[in-house]
Amino acid sequence: LPRPNQRKTSPELWGEKTKQGVFRSKIANPDKRILYSHAVTAEDAHYNGGPASWSAAIDAISLEEKELIFISAGNIYSSKDWQDYPKSNYNQSIESPGQSWNALTVGAFTDKVIITDEKYYSAQAVAHRGELSPFSKTSLQWENKWPIKPDIVFEGGNLFKDQSGDRSESRVTAAIFSSRFFGSSQCRNRHLSSCRYQNINSNRNTIAIMLL
Repeated sequence: LPRPNQRKTSPELWGEKTKQGVFRSKIANPDKRILYSHAVTAEDAHYNGGPASWSAAIDAISLEEKELIFISAGNIYSSKDWQDYPKSNYNQSIESPGQSWNALTVGAFTDKVIITDEKYYSAQAVAHRGELSPFSKTSLQWENKWPIKPDIVFEGGNLFKDQSGDRSESRVTAAIFSSRFFGSSQCRNRHLSSCRYQNINSNRNTIAIMLL
């Protein structure tokens, strides 16, 4: 991510920056099996499933270096879009480079349907147990020739709606089926401009690295 006052990197170089992050982490951890969490995505880049230089670079890394890379599908943040769940989720495309064929793109479902705050006992959860999280984007608008994404889903949270139908972020509780490897699953700063990385989980043989 950009340091303060750092010039943004051209989108054409985002793939190259990602490669640098992968290679530097491999050099620093030669004896580890590395899993990569790629939480930075381009919200305003719309390819409708088609390849971009960024996703192509990740495809090449995955194939040539035999690396497993997890990519965020992207989040829906607008309360206006929440009012139109799940149609808004179906219509909003997974963000680049989540169209990568060889990476695992991570979306979200929810099991959080129990509202625990007594102030909202009359409210209802927007998504039912096991359904698509109101925050998660999809690939339903892509042509059939492109990959079906996301590849996997984890707990992503829910919303509640009051009697008027207004929808807000809810205080709900349920089992959370999230991976230890993902850390902060989404990043709202979309401009990749460095090849830094952060170790977020490791054991004797495997290390998980978040590309920043």
